[in-house]
Amino acid sequence: LSVQAGYLTDATGTIYVYGYQLAQSVQKGDEIIISATLGQYNGYVQLTSPNLVQKVASGQAISIEGAVTDKTVADIAGDLTTNYTAAAYIFEGVQISKTEGTDYVSYAIVDAQDNVINVYSGANGQDLTWLDEYVGKEVKVLFAINSQNSAGTKWRGHVLEVLEVNGEAP
Repeated sequence: LSVQAGYLTDATGTIYVYGYQLAQSVQKGDEIIISATLGQYNGYVQLTSPNLVQKVASGQAISIEGAVTDKTVADIAGDLTTNYTAAAYIFEGVQISKTEGTDYVSYAIVDAQDNVINVYSGANGQDLTWLDEYVGKEVKVLFAINSQNSAGTKWRGHVLEVLEVNGEAP
């Protein structure tokens, strides 16, 4: 989970959950029950104002059941008309890139043909430093699309899990 949000994912799909307090009270791999309001951000469905009802389990492996495997970074990056936000995707043979500016840090996943999907950060990149160990390496990732940027010109999302590094488990 990032500092401000996270995703709920299971075999039925993936949904973005925006809520600072929930994000602070759970960890990646927690199985939880929440109450939340169905909302939208830039026209994409998300859950807002979540409240933790119960933590069922901790330390669970992130489920890849139901993850979409027949789409590539190129497919999604090149199609701004289809809504890709309700699923998690497995992308193989991609790299994590990191760009540092004077007042920002940004991450992205990049395929071999330089197609890019930006990794969304709610904390100016600080919540993504766990990706630093994978920068420039060929990885297989579980990725969720959050929304398009405010200009509607690029998709952005989150790396939910690094599944392989150069063909090996991390």
